[in-house]
Amino acid sequence: MDEQAQPRRVTDRDRFLTFALAAAEILVEADPDGRIRFAAGTLQTRLGQPAEA
Repeated sequence: MDEQAQPRRVTDRDRFLTFALAAAEILVEADPDGRIRFAAGTLQTRLGQPAEA
């Protein structure tokens, strides 16, 4: 069988743990295709757009 591995679903716990260990002003989570799935931080100040955009 030639099955592709499915990406693991990121939980809020995973995100919060990443926040706790990251020393960054902006946190961006992308999927394997490069699409942004989650963004937080000083995006408004740095990029002129809110994280929701």
